[in-house]
Amino acid sequence: MKHHILTLATVLAMASITSGDTPTDDTSDNASGWSSLFNGQDLSGWKVKAMGHELGEDPWNTVRVEDGMIRMNYDNYEGTFDDRFVHLFHEVPWSRYRLRVEYRFHGEQVPGGPGWAWRNSGAMLHCQDPATMGTDQAFPVSIEGQFLGGDGTNERSTGNLCTPGTHVRLDGKLDRRHCINSNSQTMHGDQWVTAEFEVDGGGTVRHFINGELVMEYEKPILDTNDPDAAAIAPADRVTILDRGWIALQGESHPVDFRRVEIKPLDGLRVIGGPILGNLREDGASVWLRFNEPGPIPYELTNLDKDISWNLEIPAKGVHDGSVTFHFGDLEPATRYRLRLDDATGTDFHFTTLPRGGGNHARIAFGSCAKEQPGSASVWKRMAADDITALVLLGDTPYIDTTDLEIQRRRYREFAAADGFRQLATHVPVYSTWDDHDIGRNDTDGNLEGKDNSRKAFIEHRPNPGSGKDGQGIFTSFRQGPVEVFILDTRWFARTEGGEDDPTLLGAAQWAWLERGLEASDAPFTILCNGMVFNGSVRPGKTDCWGRYPKEYDRLITLLERTGTRDVVLVSGDVHWSRSIRHEASDRLGFDLVEYTTSPIHEHLIKAADAPHPGLRWSRGEVNSFLLVDASTNQDGSGTLTASFRNAAGEVMHSETMTIAAED
Repeated sequence: MKHHILTLATVLAMASITSGDTPTDDTSDNASGWSSLFNGQDLSGWKVKAMGHELGEDPWNTVRVEDGMIRMNYDNYEGTFDDRFVHLFHEVPWSRYRLRVEYRFHGEQVPGGPGWAWRNSGAMLHCQDPATMGTDQAFPVSIEGQFLGGDGTNERSTGNLCTPGTHVRLDGKLDRRHCINSNSQTMHGDQWVTAEFEVDGGGTVRHFINGELVMEYEKPILDTNDPDAAAIAPADRVTILDRGWIALQGESHPVDFRRVEIKPLDGLRVIGGPILGNLREDGASVWLRFNEPGPIPYELTNLDKDISWNLEIPAKGVHDGSVTFHFGDLEPATRYRLRLDDATGTDFHFTTLPRGGGNHARIAFGSCAKEQPGSASVWKRMAADDITALVLLGDTPYIDTTDLEIQRRRYREFAAADGFRQLATHVPVYSTWDDHDIGRNDTDGNLEGKDNSRKAFIEHRPNPGSGKDGQGIFTSFRQGPVEVFILDTRWFARTEGGEDDPTLLGAAQWAWLERGLEASDAPFTILCNGMVFNGSVRPGKTDCWGRYPKEYDRLITLLERTGTRDVVLVSGDVHWSRSIRHEASDRLGFDLVEYTTSPIHEHLIKAADAPHPGLRWSRGEVNSFLLVDASTNQDGSGTLTASFRNAAGEVMHSETMTIAAED
């Protein structure tokens, strides 16, 4: 087998990140899996929380980088200490890891510092999210590996345990003491000390000082009698701390840190995905979620030519553990294998599209799905039908809030759902949202917090693109003879225009759509979105194209102006499946046909079966989807067949569009 090293310009692997790479330096033992959390130059990847101030504010410049060290110094403090404790948080939460910190005390304690805080600092483990700390909260809820220095005479252990807002089990029993001494030697003077902490999630935690084990305990939990812990604890439940943030502590005595390094226990593990996306003749995108940030070593192999490339994504502060790999400059119609150098040797395969995209596509469209057996039966039917792409039209998943953590959790849960999880490993997935996944039933673009929804969507869905300039999630892709434009009918809705002409797509999306239609040479065009392209909906429903008549007219005008022919409309949302003819022949030379497919789950809404003059077929069928099968021939002729199917494999209704051979 031939092995090559590719530059990231050739095979590009990118991650959704909140900031730049987690720093590494030459002192990190990368061969042993250690990476540095501190770059020796600045506080990139860290944030200060000072008591009495908001996260990120350090008015006294207490925490700074000097001479390649993180220094906590109090020379800018005026007056006495006045309980101005500081904590320096790393931006990434961790679960199972070994942390190595080199520290030293020096100088004199700031006047007014507590007596117990003389030569006192610590590494705070499994901390609460720093964003949830109160302004006047002194210490984060955490388990603290306490650092203490000696006075030159008396014994004073270091590597101790303190438990702000927590308890642990020691020797098999719950121990409620706030601070528990280790069996370490006393570290006198200004010497450098190496402290290590082996943290096995919610299991065992071990403290080491200069390589010697000095303390061991297990099963840290929140102390709900502590007000700070109670503020973040779920009600009526024992909460085991199995992950959290890491922080370094300043308690009034100057302290330096020259190395802060981390190593995941047992290496990296995939805990979500893969989801294949944006499959092309020259590349693909793949979404994965890991138990910890990287580095993420992997091997990409051209299986047809037996050539491999060894690459690595540097350690990243990735969103929610999520990474999207983007591969380019691949060969068409070629089998590739992505193999991760993780604890289990995860790998999977994909095949790039034929040159020119090929002449056949078998694309499934679906909306309104849940992580339940009925929805699983649809995903399995799609796999059995050998689909070549899946388009999710929204309410996939149901979220109904813009809270970022809930948004992320719901995408994770959906990605892990039976049937979908297996399908998405080998069928490229393309997505938009509808009302429930952007955040609220029947909502429009004035939804508060929609930026969080977009952030979570982009983190978890490997689309070809996501809107423009930070707005919307509209995108498109080409497969075989079909170009699919996936519209976003939520982000911009009623955010532009007047009361008599509110926008639905927004100016930026209209401009994008026009450019795409003008550039497309696909024999067939599909315009799809969540909401229906008509106004025949249940009473009181306001989120449909029929409530935006001037926007619908703009759509017809755009198709007329760009000369786009052989167009199909696909929609979802309403928990009923229908085929509707839209009269447009006087302007386009042909009528439009809309296929509404909903739901993948089991909940029907009979009132959605509203009268429409162009209604061709209507049926309420649980666990159903739309399959579009399109192909073209060398003479230019082609067919597109749209069939409504259920999980049992029944074809409930089918219609075919044809293109004549070229003259």
